[in-house]
Amino acid sequence: MNDDTAFSSHEPGLNSPSAPRANDVKRLRRVHRVKTWPEFFEPALLGYKPFEVRLNDRGYEVGDVLVREEFDPVNGTHSGRRIAGVVVYVLKGGQFGIEPGYVVMTLDPCPLPD
Repeated sequence: MNDDTAFSSHEPGLNSPSAPRANDVKRLRRVHRVKTWPEFFEPALLGYKPFEVRLNDRGYEVGDVLVREEFDPVNGTHSGRRIAGVVVYVLKGGQFGIEPGYVVMTLDPCPLPD
């Protein structure tokens, strides 16, 4: 499975202001698996960090699912811990001090996809 596994859904309103919530996972479009360093993973796991700042090299959109996988960059290993969140808001870079090409995404926790 690659990083951008597509869900089969063409339901209207997926990008509407009434963004999908965690219980809508079955009808979402894409799953992005991303490495997350331990110092950022732990606060996300505990619910203190419901956002993610990323280079927008994948075209992140409302309705996508981010699977954050804990990764230690020092020794290059995954811990095996993972958490998932539905993207409910995307703030694109080039404004408010966010670098162009980056996004800040608000995530709503959801079950890990299959």
